[in-house]
Amino acid sequence: MPSIDKRITEMRFDNAQFERGIAQSMKSLDKLQEKLGMKEASVGIDELHKRLQTVSLASLAQSVGDISKRFTTLGIVGVTAIQNITNSAINAGKQMARSLSVDQLSAGFGKYEQKMSSVQTIMNATGLSIEQVSKHLDDLMWFSDETSYGFTDMTAALATMTASGGDVEKLIPMIMGVANATAYAGKGAAEFSRVMYNLNQSYGLGHLQAMDWKSVEMAGAGSRQLKQMLIDAGVAAGTLKEGQVDVGTFMDSLKDGWANKAVMESAFGKFAEFTLAVKEAVDNGTYETASEAMEAMYKNYGEIGVTAFRSAQQAKSFTEAIEATKDAVSSGWMRSFELIFGNLKEATALWTAVTNTL
Repeated sequence: MPSIDKRITEMRFDNAQFERGIAQSMKSLDKLQEKLGMKEASVGIDELHKRLQTVSLASLAQSVGDISKRFTTLGIVGVTAIQNITNSAINAGKQMARSLSVDQLSAGFGKYEQKMSSVQTIMNATGLSIEQVSKHLDDLMWFSDETSYGFTDMTAALATMTASGGDVEKLIPMIMGVANATAYAGKGAAEFSRVMYNLNQSYGLGHLQAMDWKSVEMAGAGSRQLKQMLIDAGVAAGTLKEGQVDVGTFMDSLKDGWANKAVMESAFGKFAEFTLAVKEAVDNGTYETASEAMEAMYKNYGEIGVTAFRSAQQAKSFTEAIEATKDAVSSGWMRSFELIFGNLKEATALWTAVTNTL
């Protein structure tokens, strides 16, 4: 066993060594603190703590509240906008339903009155019977129902042209041909009405006027094919010599008056040949619908006439589709009114009696 003196000596020795180690460690820590800038960091943290004590979060909370309110307002606006859109869609649906039902009832009665007026005009101009005139108007109604063109425009044109001395047998194909030619040029019912009005003026004057043809071109319906058809009809009628007029000189040559009534009837009638053949095939029961007849017969007719009639049947926009549907519905109502009130003779007797009673 080591002696007590030895242990005391070792303790003193070890304690001195321990103190030297502590001193050395403290120096090392001081140097490390100096290198890392811990003293300054401590001061910085203290300063940050003091400054945080003075910061108020009230304004930040207020801003957050304002933003929340704005989002709430935007939500209300969004819901209101969606509701308005929904209401508009519902109203549009109601308006469309009405336009295809109730509105067409009154439109059908208007058509009935227009037909009675046209029947009387045509009868007075041609000497035809009520049944004969009604048959021709039924042909136009069939065409109107098969295409996107209005019955009223066609009957008004027919009445005016017959009053100018036109032959109703030739005018029916001509009016259908004008509609088909307009469709062939890619135009719709509005352009047809404009074209029909101007051609009606020329027809009344006896030949196609340059001013009226210019209006046809401005409506976009003066196609190259239509010009050539008129030129060919002029040559066939003897009002032109072969090669005398071409598509380029067409408009300037109209001042010579070669495109007379007969030429106009013949040229536009070419555009309606396929249409009339289809109608006849449906009327005699060969085919049930116009579509079936067209599919079976188109190879036997010229490309222009076939394409023109097909174009007249096509709706190129939603508006045209709705207008064509409305016209068909109103035509149905017109037939109903004709069954109720009768033809021109019967309606005249009825309403004359009503007038006298009132």
